[in-house]
Amino acid sequence: MNAWRKNHRDYDMNLIVNTACIMVAAGMMGSAVIAQYKTAGSVNYQHLLLNYDARSVGLAGASVALPDGLNGVTANPAMIAGLNRQQGFIGYQLVLDGVWAAPVGYARSYAGIGAFSIVVQGLSSGKVDVIEEGPDGEPKATGLTAHDEYFTPGVSFARSFFNARLLTGISLKGLYHRISAPPDIYSSKGIAVDIGIQYRPINDRLIFGAVIRNAGFEFAPFEDGRSYPLPVLFEAGVSYVPRYLPALRIAADINKIRGEYVNFEPGLEIAIYPDVFFARLGFMFSQGDLTEQFHKFTGDQDENYVKSNWATLATGIGLHTDLNAVFLRVDFGLQFRASWLPPSPVLSAIIEF
Repeated sequence: MNAWRKNHRDYDMNLIVNTACIMVAAGMMGSAVIAQYKTAGSVNYQHLLLNYDARSVGLAGASVALPDGLNGVTANPAMIAGLNRQQGFIGYQLVLDGVWAAPVGYARSYAGIGAFSIVVQGLSSGKVDVIEEGPDGEPKATGLTAHDEYFTPGVSFARSFFNARLLTGISLKGLYHRISAPPDIYSSKGIAVDIGIQYRPINDRLIFGAVIRNAGFEFAPFEDGRSYPLPVLFEAGVSYVPRYLPALRIAADINKIRGEYVNFEPGLEIAIYPDVFFARLGFMFSQGDLTEQFHKFTGDQDENYVKSNWATLATGIGLHTDLNAVFLRVDFGLQFRASWLPPSPVLSAIIEF
């Protein structure tokens, strides 16, 4: 009897973990998670791939080479190295109906030392039906629901060198994943590191950036005893403001998630009213999409091909203003989908004082 209950518990646990991971993975297309996700259900902490900055969301994810501050630290910790005042940051993203994410953070610069920040990221999923094995061996609904939550506090340090031309940064993140599946509660814990750089040869007009994110491991896995890998990502990018078009910033990133396609994220930002109102546009596609387009031109297309990345067109706006020596910036981004999923709205605000 005890053995049957243990097997039943393990079976239920695997179904819950896989269902939760697939559900969250399906919701994170705005940050380069793949629709044909080869490792769905076998990689934990998918929320680490979310883009919390509405500015870079409006640029289709181009984020590692922007002249940002605290709002971009989850994409590239080197960004806060250029701070000379204090900053606060808050954001909200509706990933799917019932699945939402929110970050909050604070950063401060210390002369001669560098900049420090603390950012807390959280994601709460909708309810997932708990499935168990029926008498006939087939899965069936129990009438119970599971709740999936991620919580990630992180601290970052960044410093600039060579007259602020080279910026470097590192983030240390604690990971916590909790699945409430009545009558049981399962959890896992882990740790991860982000390391990023930026090179600015002509100040903020030309910026090169690179980062490796989510390099780490689980040190307290789920009760099934299996340690799930983290979604390690490498990303590099560039942004540029042409000398004779100062109202235009061109940004482009390329990233690679472990086990998945290479993704491309080009975007444009236009200052409709200089230093006050901005409009953004971007598009995300992958190596697999490019290959399929080539096959179409040669007449060898795959009729069953599904776009490898559900994220497609992205757009956004930004409003910047100074209020009695306090700088306020509010950004809105909207990531469209190539599938039946609705667009994902992202709102973020940063205050500098």
